Amino acid sequence: MVIQPAANQPATLQPPKPWELELTANALRVRSVAAAERLWDRVLTEEDRQRLGGDFVAAYAKHGTAGMWAKLRGVSRERARVDVGHALGLLDDATQQWLLRELGQLPNDAEQAIQDAAQTGALVLVERPRAAYWQGQAIAVDWDRHGASWDYLWELGRHAKAGQSIDHMTFPASGDVAFCTKQKSRLLAQRGFPRTLAALIKPAGRNAQRLDLEPEKVRLFELVFGETVKERTA
Repeated sequence: MVIQPAANQPATLQPPKPWELELTANALRVRSVAAAERLWDRVLTEEDRQRLGGDFVAAYAKHGTAGMWAKLRGVSRERARVDVGHALGLLDDATQQWLLRELGQLPNDAEQAIQDAAQTGALVLVERPRAAYWQGQAIAVDWDRHGASWDYLWELGRHAKAGQSIDHMTFPASGDVAFCTKQKSRLLAQRGFPRTLAALIKPAGRNAQRLDLEPEKVRLFELVFGETVKERTA
């Protein structure tokens, strides 16, 4: 049974939690024009800037600081504020992880995080142990046996997350300008590779290819510090 406060007794307001105070302070820091300019000049690549229209004033007016990051990296604005704060050196690693965990965007269980990402229908790539998911289903390819195909798919996904294409220069050790074309053919020939995903690998100029997916529909989980799996957002 829920006991309601008496009409003449106002409900007690709960003070903000420490993480909420930190989140608010960080949001105020990153929203400024100075923070946005620093992000534009020091963190974003030239390709990032071109994807935002190439004009800082217009991009800031349209998106704001966090909005620019959210558009480029395919994350929520809440996460973007935290990631921008970290990228600008306003938040250390521990504070970034703390805030993302409190926001529910950094599950403690890596396996659960991967499964949650897969259920969104996105392309999900896990660095170790190698695994790929598409439209909620695991892609049934032995990636350890077909390492070259995995490397090709991983780079496609990594570059798509940043809105970029790949070419033979992405794989400098190959020394073959037709490397991407050959690897695409090998990947698509793998039994179990979904045709719907294959159809999204498209030409992007001479000897270049791209994965035609929005950044937020590509989820990458990398191995960090040798044993921890962490989602890549940039």
